[in-house]
Amino acid sequence: MYAFQHWTHVKTEEQMMIADLQGVFIPDYINPDGQVKPLFKLTDPVVHNTNDRKGRTDRGEQGISDFFGTHVCNAVCRHLKLPACLPGGR
Repeated sequence: MYAFQHWTHVKTEEQMMIADLQGVFIPDYINPDGQVKPLFKLTDPVVHNTNDRKGRTDRGEQGISDFFGTHVCNAVCRHLKLPACLPGGR
C-alpha cells in the first residue's frame, strides 16, 4: 500500500495523496461477468491535499511530509519507476 500512496502523490503532481487505506483480499471474487478473479476491496481512504483541506482527516502538507519522512521505497516503487525518496523527506 505504501507504493500506492507514493504513486498517488506522483500522479497528482504532488498536490495530494491517498492514504490510510484499509481492506480485505478476496481470492475468489465473482465479478459481474461471472468470472472468478482475485480482488482487493479497499475502504476508508484519507486524502491529504496541499491546496484545499477536504475534511477532518485531511492533514494536507503535514500528512504528506509525515509519510515521506518514514517511507522507504520498495520493489513496487522501483517497478513503477517512482522517483526515489530522500531520507527524512521527498
